[in-house]
Amino acid sequence: MAEFKKTIDNEKKDALIADFYMLSKEDKADIIANKEKYSLEDIKAKLSVICFDKKVSFSKTEDKEKEDVVTYNVNNTNDSNLPDWVKAVK
Repeated sequence: MAEFKKTIDNEKKDALIADFYMLSKEDKADIIANKEKYSLEDIKAKLSVICFDKKVSFSKTEDKEKEDVVTYNVNNTNDSNLPDWVKAVK
């Protein structure tokens, strides 16, 4: 029974470590090597500190997804829909 619990705990720890995909294997090496010594909370805390130290930013990827991209085709024959600055470039 204890072996089964240990297996389940290790699977949970592996999943938690995998959630920190933005860190390299080298960043996570100590935690992976010693995961049986750490609780889930300890692993989360240690990986979070590494993310903070490396200045990992989650907002940058979210902001890029929210940006609207506007494209103009200057070869368009209907210039009435183009902004003045695009007409000037043309």
